[in-house]
Amino acid sequence: MSLLYPRLLKPRARELALEYRGLELAELAKRWHTSDESAVYVATGGARAQGDSLHRIRDLILSLAEASGYPEHPIPVQAGVFDLAVAE
Repeated sequence: MSLLYPRLLKPRARELALEYRGLELAELAKRWHTSDESAVYVATGGARAQGDSLHRIRDLILSLAEASGYPEHPIPVQAGVFDLAVAE
């Protein structure tokens, strides 16, 4: 069964982008969460990804990012490896 991921509505996504734009990485790391009152799910079928699942996915992506040189600017090969690993 496929997972449906929550999506932010465009006005909320813009609001957060403006709010987060000037923040340092450490401050951004404190503000993450797996839910938002404006999040919606598309009606295409599948199971809705919930907090625990989203938390595990976040941890995996962070681990892959660090292994690829982030938060520093990775060399192109590292960035490609990261992109492929996240896509899998």
